[in-house]
Amino acid sequence: MERFLEARAWEVVPGGIMVIICLGVSDGVSASQLPFGILYDNLASSLMDMATEGLLNEAQVDSFNLPIYITCPAEMTRLIEKNGHFSIERIELAEPATWLKGSIDTREWINHVRAAMEGTFLEHFKKDLIDEMFERTIRRLSQYSKEINEKLHEKVQLFAVLKRKE
Repeated sequence: MERFLEARAWEVVPGGIMVIICLGVSDGVSASQLPFGILYDNLASSLMDMATEGLLNEAQVDSFNLPIYITCPAEMTRLIEKNGHFSIERIELAEPATWLKGSIDTREWINHVRAAMEGTFLEHFKKDLIDEMFERTIRRLSQYSKEINEKLHEKVQLFAVLKRKE
């Protein structure tokens, strides 16, 4: 995030506004306690199981990096202030996207994640193994359905409006 803010400082004109929307958690809460943390933990477990079974090479799994940044308002504020090029006009946690109304369907949720990230997986793994990984993750997540749905509507999107200092 520090590099991101530094790069944007050179791109945004003085007085210009930048909006950041990313995954977020409340101050002092671990991301692993929220639905997306449960999802990514189970995705990692699916990959490790596949490596243990010999479907994947363990080195492939170890070298895989899923670029996800989850932060809390306090950390984001600290990073913005450290950067020094922006003033914070507004920063808050917001509720998730409108498609997350009611209970979550695990397969639908995984399909959203897959649509957004499949290219990253295809760069590293064979397509038929990706199909297997997502199917395993769906099965694993069914064990956490109650926990996921209880925490589903917590505020998990960090929304920040920054103004480039003059």
